[in-house]
Amino acid sequence: KDKKPIGIIGMTDIVRYESQNSLLLVSSIFQQTSVEDLKQVSEQVKDCFVRMVNEDANAHMIGRAMSVIGSSFKQRLAELAEQEFGPAPIPYCLV
Repeated sequence: KDKKPIGIIGMTDIVRYESQNSLLLVSSIFQQTSVEDLKQVSEQVKDCFVRMVNEDANAHMIGRAMSVIGSSFKQRLAELAEQEFGPAPIPYCLV
């Protein structure tokens, strides 16, 4: 207001804010190498949706993001399972 600084924004603040972006969250899901890592990423999902609501995203956008994020978790979990236990004995489909 009075041309006086009211605070400082650091790089960690920017990274923390952007980590709530749904596209970055999906990218992060596929970079995880363990179920425990995926569990930690899953804790960011709520913040992602809160951010979308606060930024006035419509229901279609939020629903689509929820679908993509959920599908990404399922796909990555299946990939990690195949890495640990080997390929499935029969073809399968995740629904």
